[in-house]
Amino acid sequence: MKTSVGRSRYTGSTTKAASGTNKTAADTAKTNADNAIANWETLSELDFDTDTSVAAKKAAYDAAVGKIDAYNAAATEFAAITAGYASNTITTDGGTLAITITNAATDWTYAFQSSTPANGTVDGDGTVTAVADGPTTISGTAKKAGYVDDLTITNATITMSNQT
Repeated sequence: MKTSVGRSRYTGSTTKAASGTNKTAADTAKTNADNAIANWETLSELDFDTDTSVAAKKAAYDAAVGKIDAYNAAATEFAAITAGYASNTITTDGGTLAITITNAATDWTYAFQSSTPANGTVDGDGTVTAVADGPTTISGTAKKAGYVDDLTITNATITMSNQT
């Protein structure tokens, strides 16, 4: 059975001011979607019952649009996330300071780094542990659905004192 198919175009937004990994992921997703759309738009009279390449092209198009939608939803969620430490000092020997992350769904993953692990280390949950006197700056990223962006962390530079 032949089926006529009109032109279809994804009209959602794939733009976001981004840099680094985030921009690369956005560019890749947009290129994949554009390629799928180009393949889909070149088709006119299709036989969905016997032409498997048509079904494959439509599936690629649908998958690309789905990834873009998930990416855009994650970008919107990311804008609401806040992260920070209640203090910027640890004054007890070997003391810890936990990060607070708000407005984030449970399906986000995070990674944290310490600029000076000799002074303070940070674990996968964002908890800083004092090692020696001196400062360290904590940085972090959030990831979901192919979307990765740097967290802005309140009180990110933490000073350790009274460490033995």
